[in-house]
Amino acid sequence: MSCINIMFLRSGVRKTTVLLGAERIILSLARGLNKNKFRIVIVALTDSNKNEIPLIREAKKYNLLTEVIELKGRFNIKSIFALRQIIKRYNIDILNSQEYKSDIIAFLATRFMKIKIISTIHGWTQAGAKVRFYELLDLIIIRFFHKIIAVSNSVKDELLHKKIPIEKIITIYNGIDYSDFKKTTDTSNLKKFLRINDKTRIIGTIGRLSSEKGHKYFIQAAQEVLKYFPDAIFLIMGEGYLRKSLESYIKKLDLDKNVKLLDYRKDIREILSLLEIYVSSSLRESFGLALCEAMASNKAVVATSVGVAPEIIINNETGILVQPKDAQALAGGIIKLLENESLRTKISKSAGTLIRSRFSLDNMIQKYENVYSYIDKGIK
Repeated sequence: MSCINIMFLRSGVRKTTVLLGAERIILSLARGLNKNKFRIVIVALTDSNKNEIPLIREAKKYNLLTEVIELKGRFNIKSIFALRQIIKRYNIDILNSQEYKSDIIAFLATRFMKIKIISTIHGWTQAGAKVRFYELLDLIIIRFFHKIIAVSNSVKDELLHKKIPIEKIITIYNGIDYSDFKKTTDTSNLKKFLRINDKTRIIGTIGRLSSEKGHKYFIQAAQEVLKYFPDAIFLIMGEGYLRKSLESYIKKLDLDKNVKLLDYRKDIREILSLLEIYVSSSLRESFGLALCEAMASNKAVVATSVGVAPEIIINNETGILVQPKDAQALAGGIIKLLENESLRTKISKSAGTLIRSRFSLDNMIQKYENVYSYIDKGIK
């Protein structure tokens, strides 16, 4: 039996040197898919091939096949022909693109080629007029794809609302490698760096520093919580274009001592192990991988009702759910958990059990294998 040749196509985020959630999922799939049935190549679109591309850097560590296509501007004809050549070189059967830019280039490059195309939808940021235009174009183009994978039911609902045919859509939740969270983590060096002791109440959030993550509301919530817990420390870990703006906002509110904006760290477990409470203040979210990883680490969480959060958080059972853009509600949830140790313990245990039962890495990989095998047979 010959292998099915799969291409993952992903456009890198500008000025980002770290792996984003979608890229971590691509790597998990590329490493986990049955090597006897599937041959994988990862292709990255980049504004400049002179810069390090996190997805390609990490893929090479696992000896995965990789290619890079340089873009000049958002799209150009050379990139389309370059992708066609790579498709031919590897005799690709299925191309799985991952966001609007790769969706559009995949669609244009595969015209009149015998190849199936699938899009995994991780959501849309709606960050600016240009991005909104291309995301609207994406919604038009993916109607011609053979299958559309939504990473949560909220993404599926959004697709249906945009009149995408239901028979084209399948929901496959992102999977988490729980073995990473079973390892013992030494946080002593990090505590020294942050100048905190074992009695410090630590609340944190992890995510790209971009507008849709709602960090401003997390900072406002911190200001409110500090009225009741003046020694608490709030950690924000991430990388992104809003760093300077958030630094200025923290200084403006005179929160420098209590709100710390950390550089991105590869070992997310080390940060999570420090936290008493994890907060997701997102305004928009396709899934919420960091939230799920926090819950898998048995952390009590306060989260906005976006992405997968409404599907997994039952108030006062597996977390505390609040509406987006409501700093007072975020603060209220944090204060409630800090004041009530028994509730915090109950939620943290229930959250860990729930996530481990629903978001298995093996289950995600098996579902993708089923989709690829089904599509390869030519059944639409």
